[in-house]
Amino acid sequence: MTSDFFRDIRPRQSREAEYLTVLRAAAARWKTDVKPEDTLVETFSSPDPLMVAVAVQGIAGSVNALHVFVQFRDDRVPILRGGWGQTGFPDPGDYVFGSPHELKVRGLSGTPDLFASLAATWLEEQLLRPVFDNEFASPRSPMTKALAAPGHRFSRAVPKLGRLARSGGYATPR
Repeated sequence: MTSDFFRDIRPRQSREAEYLTVLRAAAARWKTDVKPEDTLVETFSSPDPLMVAVAVQGIAGSVNALHVFVQFRDDRVPILRGGWGQTGFPDPGDYVFGSPHELKVRGLSGTPDLFASLAATWLEEQLLRPVFDNEFASPRSPMTKALAAPGHRFSRAVPKLGRLARSGGYATPR
């Protein structure tokens, strides 16, 4: 059922509600192993963005979720941004952008339907592409560089690229 994805208990302004309706319908059509309980919705505090996340099964390491932020403000065009991060609600200060797989839409006028369609397409593309364990821990990865920077609370040794963790929208057997 579509309403099971990105379940939300908070009342939403009309643009956010429209965005979530389109995103839920798209998620129900994804040909992946994502289940409704792998998805979540959060709003930090107005005027902060609405955030949706998908926990991605089968990936070893701390970067194992997809996050998309959208912000609808009366005085500006919407902002849509997505990237890989940690499962759960990210602290905006800990979230790292800059991956070659990042979603970034700024300066585009459009309806919530358009932004939801863009977000849904990006999420599905990320879920369907091959993903390796510790992919974001590659020494060349912008994610790794940011996480390994001195003083970052997730600083750690950088492991080598691992086994194929996901392919064709599904976790691969270990």
